[in-house]
Amino acid sequence: RKVSFVATEKIRIANLTCREVVGLGRAPYTDWLGRLLAGDRAVVERALAIVGMGDFADKALDWLSDGEVQRVMIARALCQQPRVLVLDEPTSFLDIRYKIELSAILLHLAREQGVTIVMSLHEIDLAARVSDLVMGIGTHGVEMFGAPEAVFTEENITQLYGISSGVYDALSGSMELPRAE
Repeated sequence: RKVSFVATEKIRIANLTCREVVGLGRAPYTDWLGRLLAGDRAVVERALAIVGMGDFADKALDWLSDGEVQRVMIARALCQQPRVLVLDEPTSFLDIRYKIELSAILLHLAREQGVTIVMSLHEIDLAARVSDLVMGIGTHGVEMFGAPEAVFTEENITQLYGISSGVYDALSGSMELPRAE
């Protein structure tokens, strides 16, 4: 099985266009000179289209927002045509627009393309909305695993995070803080 890993930190690659950065994902499939053939270029264009970056293909990566860079990096990973995509905090430092767009892209990849998405998130509310299965990892390793509605309960979240003041509201997916005195 092929597995692609995506670095979620902003990567600045001087003077490379989005197309060139995404093309780097084809490196394992190129000839010994690293040349992209017609089939490779088609894979690059398709990956850019999947993440909604086709119109940005000729823009330098340095000119993109964090959310746009994140989509380019996911397109680069998609160029390897993985069956599993592993993401570490893919929505960190993204504003709400890009969190929504990225979530939609990942749901499309999972549901329409059959790509298994494995990601670590600290955003419980987002994980509850986009995940089929979640795993709560605490100081002793895996502490809970199952459907979001079974794992994200007030009792489980209080235990997992060691919450001593305030309450996790499972219905809204938010934290209720104690009243200030």
